[in-house]
Amino acid sequence: MIFLGDVGAHRIESFLMPIYENERYITTTSYVSMGLAVPGAVAASIVDSDKTVIALVGDGGFLMTELELSTAVQYHAKPKIIIFNDSSYRVLGVYEKVRFGGITEDLIKLPTVNFAELSRSLGAEGITVEDRGELMKAINEMLAIDRAVVVDVRIDPKSVPIPYQRLYEMHSL
Repeated sequence: MIFLGDVGAHRIESFLMPIYENERYITTTSYVSMGLAVPGAVAASIVDSDKTVIALVGDGGFLMTELELSTAVQYHAKPKIIIFNDSSYRVLGVYEKVRFGGITEDLIKLPTVNFAELSRSLGAEGITVEDRGELMKAINEMLAIDRAVVVDVRIDPKSVPIPYQRLYEMHSL
Protein backbone atom coordinates (compact mmCIF):
# COMPACT_ATOMS: atom_id res chain seq x y z
CA MET A 1 0.00 0.00 0.00
CA ILE A 2 0.92 3.60 -0.49
CA PHE A 3 -0.50 6.18 1.92
CA LEU A 4 -0.51 9.91 1.18
CA GLY A 5 -1.20 12.41 3.91
CA ASP A 6 -2.27 16.00 3.54
CA VAL A 7 -1.81 18.58 6.29
CA GLY A 8 -4.35 19.30 9.00
CA ALA A 9 -5.69 17.81 12.20
CA HIS A 10 -5.97 14.34 10.63
CA ARG A 11 -2.24 14.43 9.77
CA ILE A 12 -1.39 14.95 13.41
CA GLU A 13 -3.41 11.80 14.18
CA SER A 14 -1.65 9.91 11.36
CA PHE A 15 1.61 10.24 13.28
CA LEU A 16 0.19 7.39 15.38
CA MET A 17 -0.56 5.21 12.32
CA PRO A 18 1.67 2.16 11.88
CA ILE A 19 3.36 1.76 8.48
CA TYR A 20 4.49 -1.79 7.76
CA GLU A 21 7.21 -3.25 5.57
CA ASN A 22 6.61 -2.66 1.83
CA GLU A 23 4.22 0.22 2.58
CA ARG A 24 4.95 3.88 1.93
CA TYR A 25 3.72 7.05 3.60
CA ILE A 26 4.14 10.19 1.51
CA THR A 27 3.36 13.59 2.97
CA THR A 28 4.37 17.18 2.61
CA THR A 29 6.93 18.64 4.99
CA SER A 30 8.31 21.95 3.76
CA TYR A 31 5.85 24.81 4.06
CA VAL A 32 3.16 22.26 5.01
CA SER A 33 1.22 22.89 1.80
CA MET A 34 -2.39 21.77 1.68
CA GLY A 35 -3.76 19.85 -1.26
CA LEU A 36 -0.98 17.28 -1.89
CA ALA A 37 -2.92 14.12 -1.03
CA VAL A 38 -5.52 14.02 -3.81
CA PRO A 39 -3.35 14.74 -6.89
CA GLY A 40 -0.55 12.71 -5.30
CA ALA A 41 -2.86 9.72 -4.84
CA VAL A 42 -4.12 10.01 -8.41
CA ALA A 43 -0.53 10.12 -9.73
CA ALA A 44 0.65 7.28 -7.48
CA SER A 45 -2.27 5.08 -8.51
CA ILE A 46 -1.46 5.70 -12.20
CA VAL A 47 2.28 5.12 -11.81
CA ASP A 48 2.02 2.14 -9.45
CA SER A 49 -1.32 0.66 -10.51
CA ASP A 50 -0.72 -2.70 -8.81
CA LYS A 51 -0.68 -1.07 -5.34
CA THR A 52 -3.57 0.18 -3.27
CA VAL A 53 -3.17 3.93 -2.83
CA ILE A 54 -4.93 5.59 0.10
CA ALA A 55 -5.04 9.35 0.63
CA LEU A 56 -5.82 10.85 4.03
CA VAL A 57 -7.08 14.41 3.63
CA GLY A 58 -9.12 16.96 5.49
CA ASP A 59 -12.05 18.70 3.89
CA GLY A 60 -10.01 21.90 3.46
CA GLY A 61 -7.26 20.14 1.50
CA PHE A 62 -9.79 18.17 -0.51
CA LEU A 63 -11.66 21.34 -1.49
CA MET A 64 -8.41 22.67 -2.97
CA THR A 65 -7.86 19.76 -5.37
CA GLU A 66 -11.03 17.63 -5.56
CA LEU A 67 -11.38 18.04 -9.32
CA GLU A 68 -8.38 15.74 -9.74
CA LEU A 69 -10.93 12.98 -9.17
CA SER A 70 -12.03 13.59 -12.76
CA THR A 71 -8.43 12.87 -13.83
CA ALA A 72 -8.52 9.61 -11.87
CA VAL A 73 -11.77 8.62 -13.58
CA GLN A 74 -10.48 9.63 -17.02
CA TYR A 75 -7.31 7.53 -16.67
CA HIS A 76 -8.94 4.62 -14.78
CA ALA A 77 -6.83 5.34 -11.69
CA LYS A 78 -8.11 3.81 -8.46
CA PRO A 79 -7.09 5.98 -5.53
CA LYS A 80 -8.96 5.51 -2.27
CA ILE A 81 -9.46 8.90 -0.63
CA ILE A 82 -10.56 9.24 2.99
CA ILE A 83 -11.78 12.73 3.87
CA PHE A 84 -12.01 13.86 7.47
CA ASN A 85 -14.96 16.19 7.16
CA ASP A 86 -15.59 18.63 9.99
CA SER A 87 -16.50 21.64 7.81
CA SER A 88 -13.60 23.60 9.25
CA TYR A 89 -9.88 24.25 9.34
CA ARG A 90 -9.83 22.56 12.75
CA VAL A 91 -6.09 22.62 13.38
CA LEU A 92 -6.13 26.40 12.89
CA GLY A 93 -8.84 26.53 15.54
CA VAL A 94 -6.56 24.65 17.93
CA TYR A 95 -3.70 27.06 17.29
CA GLU A 96 -5.96 30.10 17.66
CA LYS A 97 -7.44 28.84 20.92
CA VAL A 98 -3.99 28.06 22.36
CA ARG A 99 -2.48 31.36 21.28
CA PHE A 100 -5.42 33.74 21.81
CA GLY A 101 -7.80 31.88 24.14
CA GLY A 102 -10.68 31.69 21.68
CA ILE A 103 -11.69 30.84 18.13
CA THR A 104 -12.90 33.15 15.38
CA GLU A 105 -15.49 30.80 13.84
CA ASP A 106 -15.75 32.83 10.62
CA LEU A 107 -12.05 32.27 9.95
CA ILE A 108 -12.02 28.49 10.38
CA LYS A 109 -15.50 27.54 9.10
CA LEU A 110 -15.81 25.77 5.74
CA PRO A 111 -19.00 25.09 3.79
CA THR A 112 -20.85 21.87 4.53
CA VAL A 113 -20.26 19.63 1.51
CA ASN A 114 -21.51 16.13 0.75
CA PHE A 115 -18.22 14.80 -0.64
CA ALA A 116 -19.63 11.36 -1.47
CA GLU A 117 -22.24 12.97 -3.70
CA LEU A 118 -19.68 15.32 -5.23
CA SER A 119 -17.42 12.35 -5.96
CA ARG A 120 -20.22 10.44 -7.67
CA SER A 121 -20.92 13.50 -9.84
CA LEU A 122 -17.28 13.33 -11.01
CA GLY A 123 -17.58 9.62 -11.88
CA ALA A 124 -15.95 8.15 -8.77
CA GLU A 125 -17.64 6.12 -6.03
CA GLY A 126 -18.73 7.93 -2.86
CA ILE A 127 -19.34 6.53 0.62
CA THR A 128 -20.49 8.50 3.68
CA VAL A 129 -19.62 7.59 7.27
CA GLU A 130 -21.78 9.34 9.87
CA ASP A 131 -20.83 7.25 12.90
CA ARG A 132 -17.54 5.78 14.10
CA GLY A 133 -19.13 2.33 14.21
CA GLU A 134 -19.60 2.46 10.41
CA LEU A 135 -15.94 3.19 9.67
CA MET A 136 -14.51 -0.34 9.35
CA LYS A 137 -17.39 -1.44 7.14
CA ALA A 138 -16.83 1.61 4.91
CA ILE A 139 -13.06 0.96 4.70
CA ASN A 140 -13.66 -2.66 3.72
CA GLU A 141 -16.20 -1.53 1.12
CA MET A 142 -13.74 1.08 -0.17
CA LEU A 143 -10.98 -1.51 -0.55
CA ALA A 144 -13.30 -3.86 -2.48
CA ILE A 145 -14.23 -1.24 -5.11
CA ASP A 146 -12.10 -1.39 -8.24
CA ARG A 147 -12.12 2.32 -9.12
CA ALA A 148 -11.62 5.72 -7.53
CA VAL A 149 -13.45 5.98 -4.20
CA VAL A 150 -14.02 8.77 -1.72
CA VAL A 151 -15.04 8.05 1.86
CA ASP A 152 -16.58 11.12 3.47
CA VAL A 153 -16.01 10.63 7.21
CA ARG A 154 -18.05 13.13 9.22
CA ILE A 155 -16.17 14.06 12.37
CA ASP A 156 -16.81 16.31 15.35
CA PRO A 157 -15.44 19.80 14.59
CA LYS A 158 -14.85 20.33 18.30
CA SER A 159 -12.57 17.30 18.72
CA VAL A 160 -8.84 17.82 19.28
CA PRO A 161 -6.23 15.43 17.83
CA ILE A 162 -4.69 13.13 20.46
CA PRO A 163 -1.14 14.55 20.16
CA TYR A 164 -2.56 18.07 20.67
CA GLN A 165 -4.57 16.86 23.66
CA ARG A 166 -1.31 15.75 25.23
CA LEU A 167 0.66 18.84 24.18
CA TYR A 168 -1.93 21.49 25.11
CA GLU A 169 -4.02 19.59 27.68
CA MET A 170 -7.09 20.43 25.61
CA HIS A 171 -9.82 17.91 24.77
CA SER A 172 -12.38 20.05 22.96
CA LEU A 173 -12.45 23.31 21.02
